[in-house]
Amino acid sequence: MKAEINSQYKFLTIKDLLVLTGFSRSSINQKIANGTFPKPIYHTNNKRLWKESDYMSWVEAMEADMAYERFRERCYEEDRK
Repeated sequence: MKAEINSQYKFLTIKDLLVLTGFSRSSINQKIANGTFPKPIYHTNNKRLWKESDYMSWVEAMEADMAYERFRERCYEEDRK
């Protein structure tokens, strides 16, 4: 239970996200504006933080979308044969 609580409230900074995603800062900002990336929590006017759980959910959703696309492509290829 204790480990679950700790991971639930862990926060990531923009620097963490730059390393984790490989995206540029402007790319992350654009994705936030488009609604395709988790929104930050503003700790102060200049300090944005992201909940690690939100980031992990986003990664899992991306993986699921990619798996679905590979599945669709495979089915489409089989239909063409």
